Amino acid sequence: MRIIALAGAILLLAVTSALAQTAAQMQQIQDAIANAQASGATSGTGSGNSQSANAAGAAAVRPSANGAASGVSANPLAGATAGSAGVGNAVSATQNSLQSIAGYINTTDGLLLPVFGTELFTGSFAGTRPADRPDYAIQPGDQVVVNLYGAVNNGGVQTVDASGNVFIVGVGPIHVAGVSAGGLQGVVTARIRQVFTSAVGVYATVSQAGSIGVYVSGDVTRPGRYLGGARDSVLFYLSQAGGIDAARGSFRNITVQRGGQIIARYDLYDFLLSGHTQPLHFEDGDVVLVAPRGAMVGVTGNVRNAFAFEAPAGTTRMTGADLLPITRLEPTVTGAALHGYRDGAPKAAYFTLPEFSRVVLADGDHVEFRADAFVDTVTVTVQGQIKGPSIYVMPRGSTLSQLLARIPLDGTDVEPRFVHVQRAEVAVEQKRAIQEALFNLQKQVLTSAPATTAAASLATAQATLVNQFVERAESAQPDGNIAVYSNGQFQDLRLQDADIVVLPNRTDVVIVAGEVLNPGALAHANDMTIEGYIGRAGGYASHANKKRYVLRHRDGSAEVAEANARPLAGDEIVVLPKIGSTSLQFITDMSQLLFQLALTTATVVRL
Repeated sequence: MRIIALAGAILLLAVTSALAQTAAQMQQIQDAIANAQASGATSGTGSGNSQSANAAGAAAVRPSANGAASGVSANPLAGATAGSAGVGNAVSATQNSLQSIAGYINTTDGLLLPVFGTELFTGSFAGTRPADRPDYAIQPGDQVVVNLYGAVNNGGVQTVDASGNVFIVGVGPIHVAGVSAGGLQGVVTARIRQVFTSAVGVYATVSQAGSIGVYVSGDVTRPGRYLGGARDSVLFYLSQAGGIDAARGSFRNITVQRGGQIIARYDLYDFLLSGHTQPLHFEDGDVVLVAPRGAMVGVTGNVRNAFAFEAPAGTTRMTGADLLPITRLEPTVTGAALHGYRDGAPKAAYFTLPEFSRVVLADGDHVEFRADAFVDTVTVTVQGQIKGPSIYVMPRGSTLSQLLARIPLDGTDVEPRFVHVQRAEVAVEQKRAIQEALFNLQKQVLTSAPATTAAASLATAQATLVNQFVERAESAQPDGNIAVYSNGQFQDLRLQDADIVVLPNRTDVVIVAGEVLNPGALAHANDMTIEGYIGRAGGYASHANKKRYVLRHRDGSAEVAEANARPLAGDEIVVLPKIGSTSLQFITDMSQLLFQLALTTATVVRL
């Protein structure tokens, strides 16, 4: 446990060093703003400059995997870009960029999902070559070598004519069309033996396969005429055309036409799901046509195939029964939540799996498969150096005290008064609160209207600085700690599934981290204050906040403390950087955010 604490101190040292540099930058910006405001009082600059300042400081919302689901970034806080038109326009621009992502479509509830089968054309499909394919069927246009030697010497390279023949002097035409490349020697030899004796030797092989031109049209990336072999697959020709345009084209309605007549139909789901594709002997001038895509239904949740799936060819909608086999549900799935539009209004419904198989789905629907079966037990993980198991399955409704009674602590170094619980939903709520504070901070800076040209330029610098802070702060992950001791009294807690019960060991050290000259672990002294420990850690660094500190306790709790507070054994003192003194609200908010992050996560945000 001491090693872990020291590692945390080292991380905090690196992080707060960067914050110290940022503090100096912010002080410079504040001084420059004050100068700009002073000069602006006599500059006579009109309000027109404030519009350009707004444009310079506007936020460009960065798309993310989760944010794409709604057409707006899940955290609309990242990345201001000078020259943007404003927050509203940035959101609109992001939506447009998301909709244009190749291979993705939006469901009616705004979820962006990859189209099933899009990755099929990220590789390549090699064409056939006779040298590699002994079963290659010779066709008109191929070049073959036929040489006679011995009593008669003649021959050379010949092209198979339109009738499928090659002509040998003294022998006449030999029909080779349809003969395999491996069987050419035998066919030619047998025909020549009808004229010449064995005194004439025969050598015959395919020299070069004649290429045919096949047109690929419809909703593909690059329609056109492509060369290939008669026995190349439809996948080869589609790949040559850049693949199917997933936003427009169908993976389930592909036809091959010859002379205006359909000679073959392809549903690529057969190949994607079972590896089956219909063989076809192509001819010069054939057309591969990709039809417009059919109705699409997005699938998420407890499935192995989380994609947007297309309805079968010839239908405008699909049923749950059509969808279930291709989504490959996890065994725990019990039902499906359906989101979509009906009669021009958004609708949502929940179905059991038997009910869902009879549901008629519409274009743009979103189906989320869920495992909603009630479990009357909870699974809890125990984290610490204990003798017993680390996983406990308890009856639903069990409390922390009941679990602790089952854990053998005798002979261990576990300190019971440090026990605490980490819960995922608490971490999510802490993360939400941080994100909300970050959004408010960014909104405040990016929507301000400087009154002068100089102040507008500095506003851009402020926006850049804040966005750097926000981008790093987004990566901070709260602990989700629940402290169960209050003033030395144990407060029992009902356990939830996936809780982590942390049992820290006893320790005799105090960690000092952040803006001090020599961060690290120090031996605990009962009467020593925070200021005393900082003195033992070499004193304050140049940009330290010397008034308030974050004191993180081993029981999972944390507090903002004064210099005369006396840490307990195992506590961690975090000295945060000072971010200048100014009347600007965003500086104050950023300072508060530093404390909030230090209280709910184990680190200080790095810029």
